[in-house]
Amino acid sequence: MITLIACMSENRVIGKNGGIPWSNKEDLKHFRNYTLNKTLLMGSKTFASLNFKPLKNRHNIVLTSTNNYDDYAGIEVIHDVTNLIKQYQNSEEELCVIGGGSIYQLVLPYASHIVLSKLHQEVDGDTYFPSFEENFKIEDIKHFEDFDVYYYRRG
Repeated sequence: MITLIACMSENRVIGKNGGIPWSNKEDLKHFRNYTLNKTLLMGSKTFASLNFKPLKNRHNIVLTSTNNYDDYAGIEVIHDVTNLIKQYQNSEEELCVIGGGSIYQLVLPYASHIVLSKLHQEVDGDTYFPSFEENFKIEDIKHFEDFDVYYYRRG
């Protein structure tokens, strides 16, 4: 199973200048709880936004075109996502794709689920979550004060 997990603003922004252009502790808590003890796929910019530190109690995989990650402990580096997609696409085990924008775009055609927090505000940014709505249906919505979490399934 491949799940994209993200938080976006009302205008689909997910990032600005290599970081997240807001701070929302409740959504970070939701993200942590959802991804705990799972395998995460991220791009090199997302890994850089984490100060080059893997997220604890998760298997961190960084997709990159360079070999500059040998000095970082606690991550697996891959240069091609094809085998990883094949491994998880029809598996009960969940691969959580955590960004950034180009990684979401790359893996979206293979994703079976999307867990998307939607902030109740518009935000200025330079990275956007890709359009997906025509291929996914809402399974559930959880409401929070500043955002809602939408659970989508392909189909």
